Amino acid sequence: MNILYLGSFFPESRKEEILLNSIGVVQNAGDTYQKAILKGLSHYYNSYEIITSPMLGSYPFRYKKVFFKGGLFKHNNISNCICTSFVNLSLYKILSRYHYVKKKLINWAKQNPGDKYVIVFSLDLSLIRAIYEVKNRYHNMKICLIVTDLFKFMVVPDNILSKSIMRYFEKKSFKYIEKVDSFVLLTKYMKDNLKVGERPYTIIEGIYNSTAINVNYEKESYKTILYSGTLAKQYGIMHLLDAFSKIEKQNYRLWICGEGNSKEEIIKRAKTDFRITYMGQLKREEVLALQKKATVLINPRLSDSEFTLFSFPSKTMEYLASGTPAIMHPLKCLPEEYLNYLFISSDETDSGLMKTIIDVCERKQEELMAFGQRAANFILTDKSSFVQVGKIVELLNYEK
Repeated sequence: MNILYLGSFFPESRKEEILLNSIGVVQNAGDTYQKAILKGLSHYYNSYEIITSPMLGSYPFRYKKVFFKGGLFKHNNISNCICTSFVNLSLYKILSRYHYVKKKLINWAKQNPGDKYVIVFSLDLSLIRAIYEVKNRYHNMKICLIVTDLFKFMVVPDNILSKSIMRYFEKKSFKYIEKVDSFVLLTKYMKDNLKVGERPYTIIEGIYNSTAINVNYEKESYKTILYSGTLAKQYGIMHLLDAFSKIEKQNYRLWICGEGNSKEEIIKRAKTDFRITYMGQLKREEVLALQKKATVLINPRLSDSEFTLFSFPSKTMEYLASGTPAIMHPLKCLPEEYLNYLFISSDETDSGLMKTIIDVCERKQEELMAFGQRAANFILTDKSSFVQVGKIVELLNYEK
């Protein structure tokens, strides 16, 4: 069986270069998720091939170079992986990435006669258009599409042009996924939205890559709340700031790291409240270290928005695996099994979240450590790359 993984992750040999040239938000969550998938695939297959077209910010506002030069690289036990080149101009890069990816896909299909299985990551228009057209030429090819976000809920600039472009992308994506044979969905609610119908699918809300750095740190002497991730208003960051402002105790601290449209307001709040520290966008290793030092981790996303049906916060697994207790609101996307390992703030007002933060932070450290350890064990045992990717393997076997 010929298996190809088609994605948009950063080769480790290029990651430092990509981070150095990036301006603003970097797609770390998608990069981490894909590498966990690849780790899982390596558990089940001795040999498969990889093509990646890294999802970079566009030149000149979000990346410093107009042309990204690809090349061969090695990932885990897989040699001669392909990283494609492309012109990184805004919008034009969609066409450029598509052309380069399609060329590599055709070469792979020619070199691998017989049944072919392509695992594609996300509703990336460049990738799904390329695989759609190549499958039209090679009918012995099957496509398994991993969907982690829907176009209608992706964070875009709040203007008519951006929203019109996103609606166009969504319309085109429905055409391309007509050729998809099976799906990996983030939540069960995606099935109807994507018109999966009778095609086989599985739910993988996330994957934890247990090779992530795991270092012991002493806890901060202050009651420290950490938020790490995209600083988008729709993700509840202002709700967190307003809830924290209601805490009168001086021995509390709020750490925030990431990039997004709430950045300026966060910096403004930090200037007026010495307890708030904005750390900018940090490397993943630095974020993991902060998670271990904090008293509690928090995701302030509210459950009243429609997008919470289709979006499992990627930071959830990372938070739980850290061994530090985490607070969340009761999001509809949360599988019930997670509720035993989270502190749930059912009152979604600013005052309600404030009370939950204080309730958790004032508990004995021994209790918090035991709670966090149970959560970490749950993620390591039940949500590992071996367990979760096993569901993808079952889909491929089902299609034989």
